[in-house]
Amino acid sequence: MNKREKKEREAVNIHSGHRERIRQRFLKDGYGSFEFHEKIEFLLFGANSRSNTNEDAHILAKGFNKSIIDIFEADIDTLIKNGKITKSMAVYIKFLHELIKEYNIEKINCTGGDKEIDADTSQIYAAQTTAVLEKIKERFIVQYAGITEETVRLVTLNNRTEIIEDEVIHVGDFDLVAVNAGNIAKTVFARNASGIILAHNHPNGVPIPSAKDVMTTKRLKNILADININLIEHYVIAGNSAKQVSPLL
Repeated sequence: MNKREKKEREAVNIHSGHRERIRQRFLKDGYGSFEFHEKIEFLLFGANSRSNTNEDAHILAKGFNKSIIDIFEADIDTLIKNGKITKSMAVYIKFLHELIKEYNIEKINCTGGDKEIDADTSQIYAAQTTAVLEKIKERFIVQYAGITEETVRLVTLNNRTEIIEDEVIHVGDFDLVAVNAGNIAKTVFARNASGIILAHNHPNGVPIPSAKDVMTTKRLKNILADININLIEHYVIAGNSAKQVSPLL
């Protein structure tokens, strides 16, 4: 073994010991004992199994003002540019972000709004509880995190207010041309749904429905009502907030 190989092996051993100490510290003292850059360093262990990630963590933390939200919601190119990290690290962070979003959605689905409502189909939507709508609103907020394009989602519900399907139906402006009532009707009938909830985001704005949002929602609700499809609610999402359009109709 030459001197260079010996030096590289010693460096790996040092980093390995450092990582093990950090793991043991987490087990002993918990997450709250870590500084911000140490949390990022621990995160990067998964993306780089051999090299020292301490310096990468410091640079990444500085590049995103010590904000977990900014790090997770940045796209891959921005992570590489501002954080000075490798593409593999950036991809790992984005995958982890998606995994966390899935966890949050599953957790929301497993809590609250689970009581069955004893009513026939024609009455079910009038009996929507605050818990059910709150649950779906929270789900939307999680789903729209990090989405930089205006995107329209459609949730179809059965007559027990359970989600049948939650899907993206359009990427772009929310209007009657893009969000076609006929296509929505086909989806509702195919899912054998009793009603729907819509959502779209304002990526660079605030969650206040615009006049166009209100007008489009009102027209869409009336068109769908003629074929016995109940548009229960339409949410406008921005950041960690959501506003209902229905009070403005």
